[in-house]
Amino acid sequence: MNRFNLFITISVTLILLSGCGKSDDTIRMEMAEWAKIDSVHVADMAFLKELMATDKELEAALKSHDELLAKLKKGESYHSGLDLIGAREKVQASISAMNEVMPKLSQPDYAELKHDEVVKILEEQKSALDEVSRQMKEASEIAKSALKAHSAWAADHAGKKK
Repeated sequence: MNRFNLFITISVTLILLSGCGKSDDTIRMEMAEWAKIDSVHVADMAFLKELMATDKELEAALKSHDELLAKLKKGESYHSGLDLIGAREKVQASISAMNEVMPKLSQPDYAELKHDEVVKILEEQKSALDEVSRQMKEASEIAKSALKAHSAWAADHAGKKK
């Protein structure tokens, strides 16, 4: 009977120990999830460069707006430029948000961390990146709209003077 108990104890121990490590398939799955996150990050970095250029466009549009406004008669200066200011604030906020998220993105240590820990890290990174991606897209759309409106307003008033 002692041999039977010893066999059961060893068998249970081996089963428990084999369940503690992660399989190669699990690690490959975790790495694939990280690759998806990294792919989104790379795309967002390219979009970030576009947003930085948009910020410069907004800055130039604001300057142009103020210069044209100064040339117009008081009754014709109905365009406040608040849309440009708001768009620039959104663009700058989304750039800042991306700059905050970037350093937090890193590939987890698959060998050292348990699967649940890796999944939690990856979910947090994906969630943060999804949110900043949403903010950047929203800021871009608002900026495009404000720049288009300013361009139309400037074209309508370009030849007018005080």
